[in-house]
Amino acid sequence: MVRVEGYTAEHLLTITGFIHRTEAANWLNVAAMVATMFCLLSFLILPVKWTHRHYLSICLAFGVGFMEVSSTI
Repeated sequence: MVRVEGYTAEHLLTITGFIHRTEAANWLNVAAMVATMFCLLSFLILPVKWTHRHYLSICLAFGVGFMEVSSTI
């Protein structure tokens, strides 16, 4: 266990609010993932003239979705 001026590492993580901030970031990421999945679902269902889908925008949405999954886990 690392000690800094009488504090343990677990105590320092609690003091700085690190655990609370990571939980908030995870929930924010879940909301962004829902928006990305909605975007991909609209690409699948709606016609091209309404979504202006292109292979670059579809690949970008998939890339963002994979990054969201990886940072949530």
